[in-house]
Amino acid sequence: MVLGLDYRTGDMAKFSTVEVDQTHELFNNIFQPAVTHEVLLSALSSANGFQASAAWEWAASGDGVKAWHSMYHGLDPMAGVNTDPARFPFNINQYGLLSVDMTNVTVHGDGRWCLAYDLFLYRQAPYTLENVQAEIFIALKRQNYAVPTATDSFTANGATWNHGQWGPGTLHVFWPTTELPATFTFSGFNFYPLINHLLSHAAITGNEILTGVYFGAEPVDGSGYWRTESYHVNLMSARPCFAYMKNLQDADLPNGYLLVDGARVNYCQTISLIPGTTHTFTAGTLAGHSFRYFLRWYWPSWTYIDKVTSSSFTWPLPTPPGSDGWAVVAYYT
Repeated sequence: MVLGLDYRTGDMAKFSTVEVDQTHELFNNIFQPAVTHEVLLSALSSANGFQASAAWEWAASGDGVKAWHSMYHGLDPMAGVNTDPARFPFNINQYGLLSVDMTNVTVHGDGRWCLAYDLFLYRQAPYTLENVQAEIFIALKRQNYAVPTATDSFTANGATWNHGQWGPGTLHVFWPTTELPATFTFSGFNFYPLINHLLSHAAITGNEILTGVYFGAEPVDGSGYWRTESYHVNLMSARPCFAYMKNLQDADLPNGYLLVDGARVNYCQTISLIPGTTHTFTAGTLAGHSFRYFLRWYWPSWTYIDKVTSSSFTWPLPTPPGSDGWAVVAYYT
């Protein structure tokens, strides 16, 4: 079955397509409605999945137009459509993994364009621009498309990402330091490392609401297309992991810390992790004290698991009983 939409006016056009067990919205949004603009959005679906593609073109007189041709999953406040009301919107502190799987993503165009994810974190409902705490714009591939000056960088999803911000506002831009290939596949591209990066920089509080995920292209001029052979959204609940430092006399060490996957976790700090994922825990260096061992527990029931004598260990996180998470307690002399 082929679904298609040829759209020439300046307003928003949308339709939905089913991909296996998920429904996505495809829509065209033009920011300058006075400009004549032609876009073709289409989806090819079959019993085993779908192939979604988008193509757009406009005349030279349309140079400078900005549009957003994208696929959307979740609640789209602009269009008033929710493709997944059982899961979206949600408070970001409820989960620790929001990822997408995409196969054979291709983009091509002349002129200026950017292929990107776009997510909005809201302080509260209603989901209007006035209530946006942060917009996360992830520029995967771009051509002659400006990004802000990078203020920092970090590693996530197998790549190093720059982070910058346009002005003092809410728009945060992330882009890879190494260009992605012409055709690429993502298996489990997780947005939470980027969300946590904003949390570590106090750009968000951790109590924001995420409505959904846009994926598409923002052209400025020229013509081009993007397509993906599959697109699937994964959302998994997180469990708390509690970091604690004590000496052998059972006294607290509030100046102590652990490293979890290389990131510092301070005394009594709780982080969110996903059962079944693997993480590396390393004891921090504490002046006047020497590391002796770790004790691992399910928490907050404080059900004992085992003892680890190495100062660094890699742990495939077991599924805790009930609503428990984990506690990792480092003991020092």
